[in-house]
Amino acid sequence: MDNTPNILKNKKKVLVDGFLIRNTLDTDFTSPHWNPHRLAWYSNKYYIPDDEIWIDRIFKDEIGLMLKVFEMEVQATDFESYSEEREMMKKKLTLPPPAPSFIVREEETDTAAIKFVDGTVVRKYIDPGFVFGGHSFVYDYVPAREIWIDGKIDSKEIKYILTHETVERNLMAQGRTYDIAHDHATAEEKEARRNDGIGFYPGDSNYPWYNLSNEEIIKKYAVEVLK
Repeated sequence: MDNTPNILKNKKKVLVDGFLIRNTLDTDFTSPHWNPHRLAWYSNKYYIPDDEIWIDRIFKDEIGLMLKVFEMEVQATDFESYSEEREMMKKKLTLPPPAPSFIVREEETDTAAIKFVDGTVVRKYIDPGFVFGGHSFVYDYVPAREIWIDGKIDSKEIKYILTHETVERNLMAQGRTYDIAHDHATAEEKEARRNDGIGFYPGDSNYPWYNLSNEEIIKKYAVEVLK
């Protein structure tokens, strides 16, 4: 029996190389995403073909939950705040407590305790919308001095996600809004990727794909079309 949410019935679900996308196009690519053809849509993914939904391949074993979260986000009314939407998702999609142990390892910095967490457990029991990382100024369940990093992230990418979360948290602690702090954090993250020689974006002088068509670039990102 096909239990795919109605809004997804006519869309191809494509697993993509999210790490490559974040290094060459869009550091805000998390999962899942589509092209809604709506200017008033946060973090518009204009590059995704109309008939596709893209999901980072690292979440292949969580496709069902990811698509449920996606559908609820798409169907949320314009009158619902993001915090209201998140609370609704938590109530409808999380399993009852207690959550299994999910702290994988810990590190200390001068400004925060870094907790590497089992993101699958966090999404099942605490917040289905948690991806990649977060801190208390965005996620109220994260203790005040902590930054959580999803252990599902490829080890090559942890440095950049941690840079983003640290900059964002520090700026919000100084009173900046999330939107402003996020923009600054994104710029710092992209700079770190560029400095390490793995990040290059359209507009950069060293961007290597100027001679490729949209279709050729998309083929570089696609990993698997799900049945």
